[in-house]
Amino acid sequence: MSHDHASGQTLIISAMHPNMALDVRNEGGPGTLCIQEYEEGKVSQLWRYKNNYFFNQGMVMDIPWSSDEPGTVLGTYSRHGEDNQIFYVVQSDE
Repeated sequence: MSHDHASGQTLIISAMHPNMALDVRNEGGPGTLCIQEYEEGKVSQLWRYKNNYFFNQGMVMDIPWSSDEPGTVLGTYSRHGEDNQIFYVVQSDE
């Protein structure tokens, strides 16, 4: 993850593929998250992390229907404050 303190913008970059970033694919509603080649200044790849929420384009990262199923596809949704929208950034031991 790359964070610019001045702007508050964060890029969530793949450790396996450092030229790839977490991107929001909007198709007429709440977005689906996907990994895409990094494009400088691409709004759908620029996140803000505040109070344990990841914001992008007025929406927050969301686990649909609070699913606990492995492989659930994450998305973005209007912030409602439930636990399925709260994420913690932790330091890896690697």
